Amino acid sequence: MWPFKRIPTHLEFMKARAAEGDTSALWELAYIYLDGKGVPKSESAWFQYLRQAGELGSALASYSVAARYLHKEMFDDGLKWMRQAAEQGLGQAQFTLGFIYSLGKICRKDIIEACIWLRVAGSEGSSLESEARKDLEKHFQNLFCVLTADQKHEVLNLSDALLARLPKVSFDEHRAKIDAYENPE
Repeated sequence: MWPFKRIPTHLEFMKARAAEGDTSALWELAYIYLDGKGVPKSESAWFQYLRQAGELGSALASYSVAARYLHKEMFDDGLKWMRQAAEQGLGQAQFTLGFIYSLGKICRKDIIEACIWLRVAGSEGSSLESEARKDLEKHFQNLFCVLTADQKHEVLNLSDALLARLPKVSFDEHRAKIDAYENPE
């Protein structure tokens, strides 16, 4: 006799893992709902699962939540979530945050904060692609050269402190998760 009453569906399995705080399961559930794979399409469920994954420490989910807020012109929330993704170690979020601070369009312009995040994003081991790294370096140098000696010292000290405590998360991991979901084997 078969010892199980029934085999759980993939959706039930993902929901059970998500209930245990599995950020990968939350990520997958988000895209199941966004695409309507076996469930009614729901952008609100997609966003809810991404937020939950971000709150549990997924830098990739935090970055996606930030991008969504920024797209909707909810700048305070977008900046908060972009900073969270940057502090969770995602190089692309660090680069974006530095660029946001350098422009001063959605928050007050802060060249020191911009330089800190751009330096962190361009650090050894960052996941940025070579083209993005070239743009980052040029942008950083243009900003850094206008700072006073004391401000430069502050940027170096604060960015070194961040580098010492931040994890490194690959943006390629983010792309791989999307590709794996869109093209299952």
